[in-house]
Amino acid sequence: MSIFDITGNRIVDTDNTTPRTDGLASVRYHFNTTQGPNTWTTYNNYGLFTIAHISDLHNDPTRYDRFMRFLSDNKKYIDAGIVTGDLLDISTVAAFAEMTAKEVYDIDLIKCVGNHEKANSGNPLSDAQIYANWNQTTNTGKLYFYKDYVSKKIRLICLDVYDPVEGDNHYQQAQIDWFINALKDAKTKGYTVIVARHNVEGGYTNLNPNNKGFFQRWYQWAEIGSIYNRGTIIEDIVDAFKNGTSLNQTYTFTDSTPSITVNTSFSGNGDFACYLCGHYHGDFIGYSVVHPNQLYLSIAQGCLKSSIRPSVMWEQVSDLPRIEGEKSEDLFNVYGFDTTNKVIKVCRVGSDVNDILEERKFATYTY
Repeated sequence: MSIFDITGNRIVDTDNTTPRTDGLASVRYHFNTTQGPNTWTTYNNYGLFTIAHISDLHNDPTRYDRFMRFLSDNKKYIDAGIVTGDLLDISTVAAFAEMTAKEVYDIDLIKCVGNHEKANSGNPLSDAQIYANWNQTTNTGKLYFYKDYVSKKIRLICLDVYDPVEGDNHYQQAQIDWFINALKDAKTKGYTVIVARHNVEGGYTNLNPNNKGFFQRWYQWAEIGSIYNRGTIIEDIVDAFKNGTSLNQTYTFTDSTPSITVNTSFSGNGDFACYLCGHYHGDFIGYSVVHPNQLYLSIAQGCLKSSIRPSVMWEQVSDLPRIEGEKSEDLFNVYGFDTTNKVIKVCRVGSDVNDILEERKFATYTY
């Protein structure tokens, strides 16, 4: 077994009889100890579902290319890659062409729609134009869909939180009904569910930090607290799914967003792992305040220039320093999902020191 970094250097060799502390190996495999000092078995090929997660590239083809090469070099050990929105900065046909030209089609790549795919100061792209660049076929014409990893018994659900327009936490009734049915079907099949979406439901202030070594020091950025108050529709549905209960509620909003009605029952406890998110350009990892057993893994931004729009404060919270030409210029995570023990392992690839010199290397979360 070999695992390679983004420059092609082997970082785990084929000698699998020696205990390793390398993060990527630990994400994919388990180590077993036996009696006696320094006695280790070989890797236990536990078959964890592994996915590499990047977000908010904002038209940075260089970083996207490096992410693609990492996935391609390690495709035997990483099941999929995901971009949780804002692949683009301004959504144009040319911008899509520049970014998608970097994609490698022999790897499994999932993309969620972000606000910058839906926002354009000139002529916004239609959902159909965006869909044409999404490389998914499980929900034709829609930007919400799911992908099943049958051998791992995983269902990855991607939501469109800008349905039908740019503006956080908009849903149409049709997407909510589809989501409920996708959860019920996953429960019937015995699948663990991962939900990917661009932003944290209700804003990142809805999170309690878990691992202080990986969670962004959000209180330093209190000025960017959530201005949205649209309820927690998805979280409420997931809570009913997890606990096998009913949910009967109509969600109304203070703006022109149409109300959403949820009237459903779940039979038996469903297995929900976490949300994968981006949007806030910081490592906002933690559990929902509203539903404390729901974990968010919200990653910092993937593009190199943390000051791409310096007038906006939150552009400054990505991990630093990020030096072009060195490994620190990359910023993405690899997760391993141990659905037997309800554990998620996190390994940072690339920039792993934040702006106040806290390291982000490895972390483990339970769900």
